[in-house]
Amino acid sequence: MFFISGSLAFSQKIDSLKTDGEVLDFVRSIDSVHKNVFIVRPKPVSDEDFYNEQGKKNRIVAWQKADFDNNGRIDLLFNGFFDGYAGNHFCTIISFVVLAYGTDSFQIKELNKEIFSHYFSATGLVINGRNYIKVIDYVSTRTADTLVKKTDTLMYAFDNFIEKSEPRDYNIEKIEFCAFGGGPFFETRKLAITQDSIIMLKLKFPKDGNFFVETFRCKMDSTTGSNIYGILKQIDFPHLKENYAVGWTDDIVGDLKITYNKGKIKKITDYGLIGTYGLAALQEIFIDMEKDQHWEKVNQVEELLFCDPD
Repeated sequence: MFFISGSLAFSQKIDSLKTDGEVLDFVRSIDSVHKNVFIVRPKPVSDEDFYNEQGKKNRIVAWQKADFDNNGRIDLLFNGFFDGYAGNHFCTIISFVVLAYGTDSFQIKELNKEIFSHYFSATGLVINGRNYIKVIDYVSTRTADTLVKKTDTLMYAFDNFIEKSEPRDYNIEKIEFCAFGGGPFFETRKLAITQDSIIMLKLKFPKDGNFFVETFRCKMDSTTGSNIYGILKQIDFPHLKENYAVGWTDDIVGDLKITYNKGKIKKITDYGLIGTYGLAALQEIFIDMEKDQHWEKVNQVEELLFCDPD
């Protein structure tokens, strides 16, 4: 029985895995996406010499077992390679955690967000009796022919791995999020969240070229609301940068505007939707809201402008 990444699957217990072969058999059985992962790379990576140099320096290990989500069950951290296309000259670097739930049910959480990492590794560590994951990522920039090193310590919170930090107490009054771009098949949409009430606008482009706006309303479910507000307070959003961008083109742009603490405003533009682990988790929730919530279509068009930062 197969599921896509992020859904639940059923297989052997992580506790019993002892060898590289057993780990590979287990990971490949979870879903159809990860059946093409390897511990020993079947082809070179795009920056072979740099990857080998960093691998020796950081002493990367292929897999580790620990309770990374602190639910009392042993999880699996995997560092390896993905080769899903026979015609490719290179394989790609892949790191993820297999989280264990209940009786032999598992969920995969990807850790390397960048598509074109020159090097990525994830290592489990313990701080004050709790398990965390240290990640190292070397990525290219769009503006200069240089590599940027990103190092983060990740904690599991609100159903995602996000940057380790102490939560801050903010009175969040309104959240506005707009996503656009990414090619002709992505519909522009905007969300406006006030407490547990959501308005969603969708800008549609039919074949005749005359675009129109559809308006929907819903009451946000409590789990989604707890995750959204919890992530915002955990990542200390007022101190994040105002602009993030991936090193490639033709991706989705996310505009986030948060009104908090009696009218203060924080705006963030995230080209690629992976500016930080916390932002990526938050924006993934926003994107998934269209299918996760129970919407009611309404006739009137709300006074919300698409992706208007003001």
